[in-house]
Amino acid sequence: FPSFFLAFIILLLVSKTGHVPVGGVHSPNFHELSLFGKIVDLLAHMFVPVLTLTLVSSAGLIRLMRSAVIEIKNSPMVIMLKAKGVSQWVMIKHILKNAMNPFTTLIGYEIAGLLSGAALIEIIVGWPGLGTLMLDAVLSQDLFLVMGGLYIGTIMLLVGNLIADILLAIIDPRVREREIIR
Repeated sequence: FPSFFLAFIILLLVSKTGHVPVGGVHSPNFHELSLFGKIVDLLAHMFVPVLTLTLVSSAGLIRLMRSAVIEIKNSPMVIMLKAKGVSQWVMIKHILKNAMNPFTTLIGYEIAGLLSGAALIEIIVGWPGLGTLMLDAVLSQDLFLVMGGLYIGTIMLLVGNLIADILLAIIDPRVREREIIR
């Protein structure tokens, strides 16, 4: 599902309700607000872009998690747990723990992937973010800014993969054992 189309749909729904602002970074009276009011105003303006990016990136993760759970539900481990008569809660805990491996690995790529889809959404909702900055830098041929943006994207990918590897070692004891043996 294209992210810009989802952003248009969310903007349409939000503009009909009128509860959340549909564009910009902050309200015109932002400087007159208290600290708490400024935070609430910024969060209200971030609602549409954050919701759009979250829904777009979570769709693939949900499908991946669903297929991993289905695969593990048919494994011999689950058959053994059923034969032992363990409770449904214990079975769900074991299934989810084993299904988290591909999900955790993909989370590292999703952190950097947020940057790629953000430019269109930022343009649609009028949010001056890193995506629009990179797009403007490419269009104006500002090579240093483009290289800086690519550097930030690379750092995000590396940090995301590091976090995913650490989480995978925490979640799956088999990964820890393999690394200790080597």
